[in-house]
Amino acid sequence: MSPGYSASKAALSSWVRNLRLQLSETKVTVVEVIPGLIKTTMTLKAKKVGIPPEELALEIVTNSDKETIVLKGARLAWILNKFISRFVQNKIMQGD
Repeated sequence: MSPGYSASKAALSSWVRNLRLQLSETKVTVVEVIPGLIKTTMTLKAKKVGIPPEELALEIVTNSDKETIVLKGARLAWILNKFISRFVQNKIMQGD
């Protein structure tokens, strides 16, 4: 996975969280979806099997009341991202 791809995913995640905060006093709900690998023609040759788009859509509709929807294939990366983000934020706040 290229650094640019990873950076763009992190930027989008940050933007979604900030948008949720900005719209928190309105009737607009912002849901972040972290799907992992999706089964498409582009991912047919991937070693891991992704979930079909129909299953992704069902997960989103079923869990639309949550702030963040993390699907099976993305859980570890999401947990690590949250841990690393908090660690870096703490270091910045401490001045380290």
